[in-house]
Amino acid sequence: MILVFAIVFVVVLGWLMWHERVSSPMAQLERELERLRKAGEPTRWEDIAPPVPKHLDGTPLLLKAIEQLGTAEQKFPPDVWVTYNDQVLEAARPALKTFHQALAYPHWRVVDPTNFSPKVDGNLSSNIFASLPAF
Repeated sequence: MILVFAIVFVVVLGWLMWHERVSSPMAQLERELERLRKAGEPTRWEDIAPPVPKHLDGTPLLLKAIEQLGTAEQKFPPDVWVTYNDQVLEAARPALKTFHQALAYPHWRVVDPTNFSPKVDGNLSSNIFASLPAF
């Protein structure tokens, strides 16, 4: 009797484990991704944004300009930085020059494709972009 119970228990446990595996959210996600791939839809970062040749990528200059602007902003109290007086504009000049150079490139990538983390703070209320004038 114990042997029959053990066999039934193992079979039921095996079925439950198999059922959990095939109906888990991860399995459902994999099936959906496979369906999208077969339909020709993009499912990876490389599908959406293929690599950009270095000679066409302005990202390094853009990131340098952002860093320069952040350094310039730290030289002033917040209430002075937003006044755009001559001192502020002079401190921001190197960043604006670098940004102007970055504009010559057709591509910018500000997202790291290996982990999708922005290289700049996307919260515009707390970063240096919030104080830039609208164009």
